[in-house]
Amino acid sequence: MILHVVFYQPKASATTEELAELVDAIERASREIPDIRQVRAGRARDFGFSYSERSLGQKLGYMAVFEFNDLDGLKAYLMHEKHTMLAKIFWNACEETMIVDVEAVDPKVQGLSGLLVE
Repeated sequence: MILHVVFYQPKASATTEELAELVDAIERASREIPDIRQVRAGRARDFGFSYSERSLGQKLGYMAVFEFNDLDGLKAYLMHEKHTMLAKIFWNACEETMIVDVEAVDPKVQGLSGLLVE
């Protein structure tokens, strides 16, 4: 599976309306782009564990993970009109971002050894 992992921090100047538009665009993309298997989105929280002090999540306080069956699904998502709309809103509203595409497996189903060695 392919994970499209997006960490972001909205601009301090982003209005409530701009942030609502971003949330709506993520929700619409999640529902309307057929190649997306699943989306998880959330906000970083400090629950008091030692790693919280070192976490990127403290600077990039929001995250969305889009899951696809394969690379073709990610490509179709990136070309989809709903993603184009989402990207425009996203880049307008966000101050800092980090976007990473990850080839991932479920270790309960498949071993990890193929991912650890290039």
